[in-house]
Amino acid sequence: DQPPQERTNPQARRQRKAPQSGRGQRLPPPAPIGLNLDAFALVLRALGYEVRPILASAGIAAAILEDPDERVPMSAGIGPLNHAEEVTGDSDIGLHLAEHADLGTFDVHFYAMLSSPTLTDAYERLCRYQRLIHETTEVTLDLEGKGATLRHRLPGGMAVPRHSAEFIVAAWVRAGRVVTETPWAPKKMTR
Repeated sequence: DQPPQERTNPQARRQRKAPQSGRGQRLPPPAPIGLNLDAFALVLRALGYEVRPILASAGIAAAILEDPDERVPMSAGIGPLNHAEEVTGDSDIGLHLAEHADLGTFDVHFYAMLSSPTLTDAYERLCRYQRLIHETTEVTLDLEGKGATLRHRLPGGMAVPRHSAEFIVAAWVRAGRVVTETPWAPKKMTR
């Protein structure tokens, strides 16, 4: 986990010393696992919302949007979505963002899902690649007869915040519809 100033200040992260290999060569700092907020900002703007107040309410400097390679840890990255309702007044902001987001702007696991031959393959890839974008959550797919259960879990059994959960599930359903080329819907959703 990064110190708070590194989450919100891109310069603090860049100023860290690069580690040295056993041969005395400088190695680049490891790329952080986390969230790129560009897609989030793009959709908020498309829906007519100001991004800076939402980021500020979550303690994230808007300067983070100036670098397309900048990422925030997932623990800090869900903050803007959870604060977005307070700033926008949209009680279903997670669903609205997922509904309007360009799936091509999501992370690598969505590319893997979209290149899958079946819905099962897509969700199995989602489970496999989840660790590339989030350091602590787990996504599992349990096949049960003619159905399946897709679960997203936070460490220690913590609940996924409402707007984050709705955004995630809606994005998964949208990706599944692209894969299957049908307007299917989950039979049941629970928190």
